[in-house]
Amino acid sequence: MILEFNLENKKEYLFQTDNFRFNNGQTLASVTIGITSFGYPKFDADGQITNAILLLHGTSGSADSWFVPSLTQFLFTSNNPLNQKDYFFIVPDSLGHGRSSKPSDKFGMNFPHYGYLDMVHLVKLAICKTFPITCLFAVIGTSMGGMHTWLMALEFKRFIRKAVAIACMPYEISGRNLLWRKIITSTMDAVVTECANDTVVIDSVFKNIWPLFSVMTDSATHLQRIAPNREKSLLHHTQLINNSSTLNAVDMMYRLSASFDYNPEPHIEKLDIPFLMINFKDDLLTPLEVMNIQELLKRNSNLTINIIDPDNNFSFGHQNLSQGKIWGTLVDQFIR
Repeated sequence: MILEFNLENKKEYLFQTDNFRFNNGQTLASVTIGITSFGYPKFDADGQITNAILLLHGTSGSADSWFVPSLTQFLFTSNNPLNQKDYFFIVPDSLGHGRSSKPSDKFGMNFPHYGYLDMVHLVKLAICKTFPITCLFAVIGTSMGGMHTWLMALEFKRFIRKAVAIACMPYEISGRNLLWRKIITSTMDAVVTECANDTVVIDSVFKNIWPLFSVMTDSATHLQRIAPNREKSLLHHTQLINNSSTLNAVDMMYRLSASFDYNPEPHIEKLDIPFLMINFKDDLLTPLEVMNIQELLKRNSNLTINIIDPDNNFSFGHQNLSQGKIWGTLVDQFIR
């Protein structure tokens, strides 16, 4: 639920491009990208915006993911790190999410199978066609948005001054992170294949398998705190099932599968801007034991890695990405 929050100078846009060609060769006659902006732009002598910060959301969200109270009250309000008076924020709905084009619009499984590279190219195209921008002051992304931040920093030279990736790693999706995705997508793929016209069955299977996402993205300590016995655990399971009602099964299949072309690791040496990576010690999806921090730092001096060990009050695993209180100051200090 989004708490009412005053986004100063808030505006909504729908960017549209025709005959977009995806990296796999598929095309779409028209692609729409939804964009929200807020804050106040500053311009140079050539009329270009100089203080734009691009905010990129995660797999299960949209631009609205940035407007939850645990972020807004610790980031964007007065006297907080990312003050709306200082920056102009651009928050797109990535392809397949929010107001942007997605399978559930009318396409179903006929929608092109897009990857992360398609998504970041569309974001860049959309913001450059919508705003007078030749260089972003910063990009800040969480989870999938953090992976997109890695791709943008490597793909679009001289377009970004500084970048921050939160709750992600610069490695190909594999191991546990790939396996839980595959469990969901292969299950749903089998159901859609067998019951393509039976939306009741498809929705029923999806809502019963989707709680796996919440279990993977939460921390063991938080789950134990809110579900300390059998009764409360089963009640929480029911709540997770109910939460899935706002999601579309086919949209989620596409979103979880889109990471197939993500692997910035071989190109770490090419990173040529200051880049901050923030991870959480209790995050199942980005386990520190599979990340060679010292090797990454040795390979590129532009990279800074900060590992946060949340106390019990802020031990939400992967979902610490929504706790601006524990990482907002780090980001502020870095981008200034």
